[in-house]
Amino acid sequence: SEAARITSDGNVGIGTSAPDTLLHLSSATGSSSPTPTELRIATTTNAQDWSQSDPWSRLSFYNNDNTAPSQKIHASIDAVCRFASGYNSNLIFNLKNDSGVLSPVVAMLANGNVGIGTTAPTVELEVVATSPEIKARATGNSSANLALESNRGADVINSQILGMWDGTSIA
Repeated sequence: SEAARITSDGNVGIGTSAPDTLLHLSSATGSSSPTPTELRIATTTNAQDWSQSDPWSRLSFYNNDNTAPSQKIHASIDAVCRFASGYNSNLIFNLKNDSGVLSPVVAMLANGNVGIGTTAPTVELEVVATSPEIKARATGNSSANLALESNRGADVINSQILGMWDGTSIA
C-alpha cells in the first residue's frame, strides 16, 4: 500500500493519502497506550567530542521574503549537547532580536533547569536581565498571589507571600 503521497499542489503526506498541509504526518497511535506520531531530527555521527555551544540539530522558522532585512531565520529551537560525550542535550529557544540577530531567549537544560535570558541556569528557574521583573496579573476581581513554599517533611511552610495588588499598591 501507499506510504507517502505528494499532491499536485505540493502537499506531502506520510501515512495519509489526503495531506491538507505542506507536510502532513499521520499514524494510528492507539488510545489507551498510544504510540505517538513522531517527527525525528537525527544525526548519524558517533563521537566523544561534541560541541557544548553549537547545535547538532535545529528546527528553524525561516522567512523567504527577499526584501532586506526580512529574509532570514526568525526563530529556532536548537539541540546542544550538554556533555562532550553527547550523552544528553539542552534545548535553546532563539528569536531574532530588534537588531536582526538570532539570540537565545529561553534555555531548557537536560537537568530540568530553565533559564530566561541565560543559556546556563544554575537553579530550577533563573531569570537574567538588566532589571528582571516577574509579573502575575489577575483578571476581573480576583487577586494575584506569589507564594514561595518549602516542603519539610509533612509540613508545607509558606516562606513568604510577597503581596497582593489591590489596584493601587501592593498590600
